[in-house]
Amino acid sequence: MPKNEIFLQSWEKSIQTVREIFAFCLVLAEHGIYDERIERYLSIAEKMQDRDEKSKTYGNFKWYFNSQKIVDLNSVEFSLREGFLLWIRHRERLNENTKQILEGLLKTGIKGVLNHQVLPRYTNIFLVKTWNLVAYGENFADDKIKKLAYKMLDEWLEYTGENGIREYNSPNYYFVDITALGLIYRYTHNDEIRKKSEIGLKLFWTDLALNFFEPAGRIGGSRSRDYDYIYGKDGVEQLLSYYGWLERKKNIALDYLIKLSEWKPPLEISNLRKKYPRFIERKIGARKGEWACHYIGKKFSLGCCGFCYSPLDKPLVFLFPSKDLANGYVVFDARNDPYGEKPEKQPWSGFEHKVCLHLVPFITASQHRNELIMYASIKADDPSIPRIAPVVHGFYTHFVFPSVQIFKDGKRIYLQKGEKIDIGIDDVLILKHRSAAIGIRIFHATDLSGQKPAIYLINDGNKYSVLRMTVVHSDKKKDAGTGEIGFYIAGKDDVNSKEGIKMFHKKLKKVKITMNRNNNDIEILKNSVVTMRFNPEKWQIMVDGNVSDILGFNGKDIGKKILTGGKL
Repeated sequence: MPKNEIFLQSWEKSIQTVREIFAFCLVLAEHGIYDERIERYLSIAEKMQDRDEKSKTYGNFKWYFNSQKIVDLNSVEFSLREGFLLWIRHRERLNENTKQILEGLLKTGIKGVLNHQVLPRYTNIFLVKTWNLVAYGENFADDKIKKLAYKMLDEWLEYTGENGIREYNSPNYYFVDITALGLIYRYTHNDEIRKKSEIGLKLFWTDLALNFFEPAGRIGGSRSRDYDYIYGKDGVEQLLSYYGWLERKKNIALDYLIKLSEWKPPLEISNLRKKYPRFIERKIGARKGEWACHYIGKKFSLGCCGFCYSPLDKPLVFLFPSKDLANGYVVFDARNDPYGEKPEKQPWSGFEHKVCLHLVPFITASQHRNELIMYASIKADDPSIPRIAPVVHGFYTHFVFPSVQIFKDGKRIYLQKGEKIDIGIDDVLILKHRSAAIGIRIFHATDLSGQKPAIYLINDGNKYSVLRMTVVHSDKKKDAGTGEIGFYIAGKDDVNSKEGIKMFHKKLKKVKITMNRNNNDIEILKNSVVTMRFNPEKWQIMVDGNVSDILGFNGKDIGKKILTGGKL
């Protein structure tokens, strides 16, 4: 049996969603297989589509085969993405009955797309919706929908030109964004729209190149949404592999979508990933604090953002030079799930999708190249908690990092499985791998009662070879109280000896960080200079690491240049 058929049979057995139906039918056709399976699966999709014209979800699809109702409205966008490709590329080779079924799915489905209201800040769905409308408007001669599609692309470019890419640096959704823009580029009949989609592609690929840390084989820095707590790779890895930034992998299930949306970044963009050091600054919204920064040295990467984007984000990430080591990250947790191992069905999604969510506390930060300060305020009565943690197990801040060389206050320490040691306020923890070092110093922390919390470093014997430093704001559910955490982190290259560790420790310890309070207004000073001023009770930021660039690289806003049609 041919390898392709073996792969397709294996994939077919795992299909559970309507979007996979459309994807599988497209891939069959791309392999020149026009057998009865396409008609059979599209008939199943018919049964999963809402055909009631009076329904609010008319044209949309149930997500899973066993879904009782339509919950996730994104289902129609993801399904028609491949559905239109099947129509554009293969309709002439489908039998008449299959063709009629597909046409009905698309013509009804476009109503679901139109009924689904999406803002440009919801980057991935907005761009997939735009592709669907372009494909329908141009291929079904619907001028009204075609004009709406073109307007949406203009709207996204305008929004991004003012606010930056909102759903930023996501290893999951950059795959969706780039392939959506690539499909518009490859299949639109309109030359002007092709040029505009290429502007978007240039922006995303420049973003990827700048944030790609080649020694670790992945993107670094904070990110808006990331389902892979430990490694932070996911879908974008397939893109990077396809275009030669990573070792090529075989039988990647989503390669078909990359191939059909192909747009290879030019060398002037892809070579940005080889420039060291680099400091990336970017807006990710219109409000104060909605920014992210990322420093990439020769052998480490360190980045944070100025606010908590979502219960799926990573507000801080650091990387060492290894494709196998876990990423370092901080997570604010109420589910006793520091490694993202315990997905739960959440009330806000109609108990349909299982995901690992963390708390969304007030966060503010400031990053200057290879060093940063971050503060977070965790409130037990935060109204978002019931939809994030159906069962609260406590309130924690976890620093998770690979099990590399560990130094506490300049001395090497070793933790056996099950062992933990106490960490004090202003203790300096240094993590070292090869010649790179990351220093962590908690300068302020409280439990939910405002008292000194337990802080410990532990080797809990997990399967990922990671260690964890945990601040216990509460070890059980409470209905009131506020816990705080403030920390300073810095990275350094060329730490090659015990003396290097000693000097780095001395430098970290020497940094003077103070917190001043005036009622609920808080100031954080670094070496007597105000770095941050904020009011966590009002979720108000007055002073932080303010960023104005759309996508800044070593002091130049190349994102703005790209969006205005300029060269890098």
